[in-house]
Amino acid sequence: MSNDPSGLGAALARLGSGGRKGAKAAANAVAVLLREGEIVECLVQGQLYGSNAVALLTNARVLLVNDREFRPDVIEFVVDNAISVQGWQDDRAAALLIQRADVAAQIERIAEKPLAQELAQRIRTRAAGQG
Repeated sequence: MSNDPSGLGAALARLGSGGRKGAKAAANAVAVLLREGEIVECLVQGQLYGSNAVALLTNARVLLVNDREFRPDVIEFVVDNAISVQGWQDDRAAALLIQRADVAAQIERIAEKPLAQELAQRIRTRAAGQG
């Protein structure tokens, strides 16, 4: 798609309607933060620091962005063998804790648990040098 060179729209389309609605403002911030040639591989919607947020893996990095008014929180991770991902889920939602060196961020209340599992697995695979 010519107006979606990063594939952000395609990644958002995998979310349910509630997830797309919750991701809207954070996804708009992400669209501005994506670099030339950066491609979104997987995305989840949840909450970061109590605000609606997205966490995504691109071909270059992991990015977590929330929709906090006036100044969204933006956390970026390089994907290498120093990154780790832990995940939890219950009958209603999932959470992912992403850590690298002394930086950690947790995205909670992820409704689409299969997407959370996919994101965690993609990050782990890339960190192991296999992706």
